[in-house]
Amino acid sequence: MSNKTKTFRVRWVPAEITRQSLAQFLQGSVPDLGGEANIHIRSLAPSPDDWTSPRSQTATLEFHEIPKPLQDANRTTWEFAPIGSDSPLIFDTDFLGFTPLNSVDGRHHTCDLVAVSGLASHPFGSWRQRRPPGQRQFMWLRDQLPRDFPTVRCMIYGYDTKLVESNSFQSLDDLARSFIHHLLTIGRAEHSARPLILLGHSLGGILVKRALLYLAGSGEAKKTMLSKIKLFIAFGVPNRGMRIDHLLSIVGLRPNKHLIESLAEPPPNVPSWLSVVDEQFSGIAQHYDIRVVSAFETETTPLTEMQSNGEAQRTGTSEILVQRDSAVQRSSRDHQDILHINKNHSDMAKFERNDLNYFVVRNFVREIVDAREGGLVSERVSRAPTSFLQNLRPHGKESADPHDTAHAESEMIDDIESSKRDNVVDSRRLLKSLNFEESSFRFQAIERAHESTFGWIFEKAELGFIPWILKGTGVYWIRGKAGSGKSTFMKYLHNTEQLKEAIRARGTRKQQIDLWFFFNERGTYLQKSLDGLLRGMLANLVSRESTIAELVLEIYRSKPRQIRDRWNFEDLKEAFAAVLTQDKHDLELTIFLDALDEYYGFPEVISQWILETVSTSRDSSSRTKVRFCFSSREWDSFVKAFSSEPGFVLHEHTYQDVEQYTISRLSRLTSQHPYSADDPSTPSSQLPPAEVVRLIATRAEGVFLWVKLAIDAIALSPTISSQEELETLISGLPADLEDFYMRIISRIPKPSRWRAFTLLEIVSRSSDLVTPQDLFFASACATGNTFQECKKHLRNAGFPVERASNDESISRDLVNLCGGFLECVDVDAVSNERRTVVQFIHRTVRDFVASPQFPQAILGDAYRLRLDNGYTFLLKYKCVLASQERQLNSHRTLLDLAHHDERSTGRAATTFIDSLPDPFFYLPSYSDGPNSLRTSHFEFAVLCNLYLYVRKSLGDLKSHRNERPLNKIAASLTVNHLTMDYAKMAQILLRHGFRVSDRDFGMTPFETVFIRAQYINLRKHPTEWVNFARVLIQDGGQNPNELLQSRHTHPLAERFSALHASWTRDMTLMLLQNRADVNLRDSQGYTPLDTFVLEDTYKDQSSLKAVFECAMLLLSHGGRLSRRGKKGLPGFLERMREAGFQFPNALIDQAVDTRTISVRSKIRDFISRHLG
Repeated sequence: MSNKTKTFRVRWVPAEITRQSLAQFLQGSVPDLGGEANIHIRSLAPSPDDWTSPRSQTATLEFHEIPKPLQDANRTTWEFAPIGSDSPLIFDTDFLGFTPLNSVDGRHHTCDLVAVSGLASHPFGSWRQRRPPGQRQFMWLRDQLPRDFPTVRCMIYGYDTKLVESNSFQSLDDLARSFIHHLLTIGRAEHSARPLILLGHSLGGILVKRALLYLAGSGEAKKTMLSKIKLFIAFGVPNRGMRIDHLLSIVGLRPNKHLIESLAEPPPNVPSWLSVVDEQFSGIAQHYDIRVVSAFETETTPLTEMQSNGEAQRTGTSEILVQRDSAVQRSSRDHQDILHINKNHSDMAKFERNDLNYFVVRNFVREIVDAREGGLVSERVSRAPTSFLQNLRPHGKESADPHDTAHAESEMIDDIESSKRDNVVDSRRLLKSLNFEESSFRFQAIERAHESTFGWIFEKAELGFIPWILKGTGVYWIRGKAGSGKSTFMKYLHNTEQLKEAIRARGTRKQQIDLWFFFNERGTYLQKSLDGLLRGMLANLVSRESTIAELVLEIYRSKPRQIRDRWNFEDLKEAFAAVLTQDKHDLELTIFLDALDEYYGFPEVISQWILETVSTSRDSSSRTKVRFCFSSREWDSFVKAFSSEPGFVLHEHTYQDVEQYTISRLSRLTSQHPYSADDPSTPSSQLPPAEVVRLIATRAEGVFLWVKLAIDAIALSPTISSQEELETLISGLPADLEDFYMRIISRIPKPSRWRAFTLLEIVSRSSDLVTPQDLFFASACATGNTFQECKKHLRNAGFPVERASNDESISRDLVNLCGGFLECVDVDAVSNERRTVVQFIHRTVRDFVASPQFPQAILGDAYRLRLDNGYTFLLKYKCVLASQERQLNSHRTLLDLAHHDERSTGRAATTFIDSLPDPFFYLPSYSDGPNSLRTSHFEFAVLCNLYLYVRKSLGDLKSHRNERPLNKIAASLTVNHLTMDYAKMAQILLRHGFRVSDRDFGMTPFETVFIRAQYINLRKHPTEWVNFARVLIQDGGQNPNELLQSRHTHPLAERFSALHASWTRDMTLMLLQNRADVNLRDSQGYTPLDTFVLEDTYKDQSSLKAVFECAMLLLSHGGRLSRRGKKGLPGFLERMREAGFQFPNALIDQAVDTRTISVRSKIRDFISRHLG
């Protein structure tokens, strides 16, 4: 044996190699390894960051004697080329990036675990037991944890933070952003990503926390990564600093000195950057339900000293490196999540076999794994379900008799004739409810194609576009780089007569309808979601096809009048399913989608929706056929789904188009240039246009956006006086768009950067379209800490006197302030008025502004202690604006802004919210009807789901004891129709003493949910209602069998149970699971099953399906019918049969057998009805 056992990592091992054959493979691939007996394979697993198919593998191994090819002490990486292989074998000992330590069967993969080492620590050695030289090494993350949890994929993450002779000037922020980028490479942002457990030792813990803060403040895709994190275990993490003098003596004046200094303990009573990070992280962990465990050392550690041979070794005096107060994080619960480890700082994460500390850590991991395997860990997914078209049912009867169908159609015609006026009114209201103002904004904002560009699409036979239009089915995919003109190309297709003629010439007897939707990630929710796509398509179909209009109108009329104009996703899904399964006539839809990569959600979801829609329409029984032509970037998810479909890569065919575009842009620049065209010193007169065009077009590589940015850069360089200078400028421009954006940021004057930051943040975070005036005044509120200060800033900015003036001046100033990242676009509103809105010049700019590096890039280190973002600025402005106008635009918008502000910054906006004047909480809303929130400051925070503000406020519970936050939640869910999930907030309130028996306007929270739902005749309990009611029962002790007193007309009785008023499967199931009495009688003697059997006012398919599901649940749980219920049973069964729903005879027989109702149930009924 050698004097020191060293672990090697081997990457790019072929997928077909097994652990048993790996030693033989290495021996045959690398010379002089010393024979198979010299090689000890310790692990072999698929490489997480290799996306080839099949994936290569990564191994860890040791040698009995280190082979000569690997003995060079000055090297950490060796590369070998196996015979007959295209990929090299790479041996290394630095373990940078991700190293998988075990292989997990994909069918049973439940969780990922990533361990991040500390300062100057080895990524592998930090977790490996210290053993005498020559003994086989034990590394618990590789050798024990996978044995205990075979469904958990364990990985370590390595990064370079060596102390000695380091020339690196990377900061903690740099390390955190790099960690995020590496997480992206292993698919952590994908829809299918498993829950994640993170371990961090020392500096590694700070890196993890900083990365998670970046994720919280980033775009939705990165927030999804954050929502997957379930547990963070921090080993000796210096949350409030540590002793660093011995480390500074080692690094001296080298560049990494600043990294060491960022870990220093601050002077007493002085806020430090680390304490700000810890406070923010604590807030983020609470919002995202991340359990945080803090482990601290209880042994001293020898300090590191520099030796005469130039090595750093622990030979100094022993000290406590990270004090307990620093190691315990704010978000770790007392005792339960605080762990002391009786080892020194260096050894505290190096567990031995059967280490007692390992068993404690294993238990924390077990709780997450058990919850996942038991189905309790909820994976947050896109708003759209992954199986959008599953279990579609034909609209109406499944197998209708032709005579019955004719008779039904005749009756329908008679009904239409008899109520013609009402029908016309309903049709108009239907179309108005489906249309949304911003539906055409993106199309209008896209730059028109330059003359003589894109015509080749109809000429190049190899692209197969025209044959697909004429005869093709399925999908046609137009893909390309960011900024390559995909949207401009799709607008060109939309406007060209050649495409319209080709669609009309399609050789089928089916009616041809083309539908268009332009996704806009920079726009409102409806501009980038599946909801918006469905609404847009349905509105188009309703306006163009009368048969489709009748189908959708039926669904529209089936909804309660109070909510008819509110289309939720389930309504839209049902309406589109009716279109797909209609049997009136043959219809073919060609759906053109632009910018599929700007869909608001997981790309896998929209891909699956397209494929399922096409598959459904291919069914021989379907009379509606659907095909798609769409554009997007070449994301992995789209490549997996559509790589076999016809299409082409746009930027491979646009060189001449880019030249034409360049000529046009340069011509405009020349006409606007301050130089005279006749001045021989100007570039335009010295350089032949062809040379300039060729230089720019070549560097653009098919990206039109790069041309625009390059010419803008030329325009901002008026001192260019020669051809050589112009060539130097163009050649020196960054090729990558993100690097180009960094260049633009660097050229914004430093005094203007804070204002530029606020403007860009506001546009980035706004869910609504932003006008120049709103952007101008919102940025004016940015520096105010209180409502009164913001009001003063707004007044000083000229609000409201000058609000409608100087539009052009404001727009020009805003664009100039932001370095050209923003543009003002005129669009047509529904009112047929022109409207100016502000947006990013391209989606990639929004991505850049939402990226982790943007705040520091524009503000530098000044951003480290500043927590505000665009949500903060918009919240302040909207509150002051509502106060000035004495009316809110939307309760939901305001609540969302406040919630996202706290959720993205990790801090409570206590100062601002407490400064809001009392009349503010009584303002009515434009969009939510005449109801005001009518809350206190505390209740407002509850409705916003401000967990941090509420927890702070609950420290003084007596001052809030007379308030009714639970009742406000119930009222907001049912009256204002908010769709926020208040289950967690309700749990917090109940734990702090608020009661389910508290009454507001005479009703408890539970009564409010069910009584008001009956009053507005709502037949769809959103998931949020179910979750809230569940918490009231499980956490608050609410009796699910309490008879509720109706304040309004109930279909059957004045007093009834929740089960009588439950009209969805989820709510009914939840009540039954929580011991609701399935045969409890209401005040009129009806059972819950009677309620469904005797309710005959709902005849649409959706409501009948809900009734069937609820009735089946009641029957399967022993539900019975009363005497009166049995009388209505034949008619009920007939209605169900006509809708295509059949009940098992055994359940029906059981339901009518009243002898099976127990005596106990009858006694309980009597007490509830007469003594209750």
